[in-house]
Amino acid sequence: MTNRQSIVWITLESIRYDHTSLSDYDRDTTPSLQRIADGTEGNSFDHCISHGNWTGTSSASILTGTTPPTHGIFGESSLVLSEDIETIPELLPEEMTTQSLVSNPNAGPARGLDRGFDDLRYVVPSRLRDDVGLWTMAKSTPQLWSHGGGLTADIDRHKGLTSYMTVDLAKRFVASQDDPYFMYLHLGSSHHPYLPPAAYLDAFTDELTISPQQALDIAQSRYEDIHELIADGGLSPDERQAVEAMYDAVISHVDYCVGELFDAIQRNSDDTIVVVTADHGDLLDEYDLAGHKFVLDDALIHVPLVTHGLDGVDHQTGEVVQHIDVLETALSQIGVESLQFEGSNLRTDSRTLAVTQRSGNNAQENLKQVREYDPKYELPIRHLQTATSFRSTEDKLVHSEDAVELFALPDEQTNLKDRHSEKYEEMLTEARRWLDEHETRPAAEREQELDSDIKDHLSDMGYLV
Repeated sequence: MTNRQSIVWITLESIRYDHTSLSDYDRDTTPSLQRIADGTEGNSFDHCISHGNWTGTSSASILTGTTPPTHGIFGESSLVLSEDIETIPELLPEEMTTQSLVSNPNAGPARGLDRGFDDLRYVVPSRLRDDVGLWTMAKSTPQLWSHGGGLTADIDRHKGLTSYMTVDLAKRFVASQDDPYFMYLHLGSSHHPYLPPAAYLDAFTDELTISPQQALDIAQSRYEDIHELIADGGLSPDERQAVEAMYDAVISHVDYCVGELFDAIQRNSDDTIVVVTADHGDLLDEYDLAGHKFVLDDALIHVPLVTHGLDGVDHQTGEVVQHIDVLETALSQIGVESLQFEGSNLRTDSRTLAVTQRSGNNAQENLKQVREYDPKYELPIRHLQTATSFRSTEDKLVHSEDAVELFALPDEQTNLKDRHSEKYEEMLTEARRWLDEHETRPAAEREQELDSDIKDHLSDMGYLV
């Protein structure tokens, strides 16, 4: 037994900051996150920027404390974490129990990010009996309305149950622990298609001219194949309204799940460090695109970040921060340090620029998939090679072999490279320095074929496998 604190890290799938109550959004989608942030030991960070625009890159940074060039997990479907990079559970003291509960394989087994955990559960419908257990499944049956799709045989419409079941497992784990632990959760029910539980279906539909059920049908049918949706030119204005209502509803539901888990953690011990964030956001028809592909727009990389029990970081809440900074700060609080970490300890250091990267190979492969539906399709962006975003609180520079662009946020359409030449040269100098210091290391090639359940799940989510 030690005095070391426990850490719970909760990653929410595909949630953009500007659709949360933490921003100036006009819908109260995340009251639980707001409550945690407003607590005496809570904080909300205004400019948390993810390391990638999709789950694999972002999760690899979170679970190793390293930047994308170091861990090498960009978009290629065959890549896994190299053995010479340790995961967080491998760096923790032996007396700390570690558990991972994920419902997106890119946050776990598909990328080698399950390595080192004492226990890992992969919570998806096809594996519930093995990874969730009969007890949690039995408890979930009466929850078909509150957390599932109601009385429907369409398994996809019960995706909210995966977050409910994951949180149930997490609550049982927390209640059973007397010694310090590290628990990592990835709640995936807010991934597209946005299919909220029946009880949340009409939460944000008052302004629609169609019924909540019709809005749900649009969200499901239009996102059946994300590449086809993009090839079709994205959503119509009415479809976008319907999809946004469903998106906000799934956010509201997963926020409720977070609140339930946070309260359970507090009942067990009010001395636990809790971090709640998102792996990335999602495009809602910006550039006539959908999902989380191609661009490094703030809709994809500006994510919520709420902490509880993270000491001495109040002065950083208005500055740019990244997940590896928060991870390093939390681990230093419990006495864990490593030369592997590439973040900034938020108590003593700060960063002026947050860096996000997107694979060129991944963008080109996704473009091929889109062109299977429309051979003449042209992306409305300039960066098809590997792109890197350098973001401050006010500006963003996007750099690739194709182009270099400077934007004054929140406008990401007007290139100010020529009009703001002094700012451009200043940020470009910093960008080149970072790129020179961070040469990309190759990740490892997967040696074994992915489990068929994992392959099917990745394909259903629109990932290349």
